[in-house]
Amino acid sequence: YRIVVDSKKPVIIAPAKPFVTADLPSSFNPPIDQDKLQAISASNPGFRDAIQGYTMKKVEAVTLMMMQANQGEPYAQFFYGLAHTETWTNIYDKKQACYWFRQSAVAGVSQARLFLATKAFKDKECFDVPPTLEQAKVWAQLASMSTDSIVKAEAEKLVQEILKFQIEKGGK
Repeated sequence: YRIVVDSKKPVIIAPAKPFVTADLPSSFNPPIDQDKLQAISASNPGFRDAIQGYTMKKVEAVTLMMMQANQGEPYAQFFYGLAHTETWTNIYDKKQACYWFRQSAVAGVSQARLFLATKAFKDKECFDVPPTLEQAKVWAQLASMSTDSIVKAEAEKLVQEILKFQIEKGGK
């Protein structure tokens, strides 16, 4: 949302619905993992407040997260995507979730890459354009570059599932 202020009163303008795809990034960004999350929390009080409020399920934290996400903070984009998967946030919307997961994944957040790969392979209805198996596999491969051992293991397992599925379907 944007707030436009003219000489009389502020007007809130809702953003247009984003077009959601699993398109691959146009350039490679290295993985962003938990160590970066800690550093961002330490250096960005607005982000830290948003994360703390979100983990305590405070609805007002969703607005703080949205502001951070719209400013391009990759982990805020990931958490804002998660917020769209939770009913307590009052913004449940699968397509918005996938949109924000992709924004975060393009920036390099390994957890977002894993979420996007999983959605692209198993839960395609959150996309406006159905993802291909190849897109799902590349996002999973990008997630497997994570330094977080759990994300790495889950991503490697997903790559194997996708490869098995591709072979069983004759590469289609």
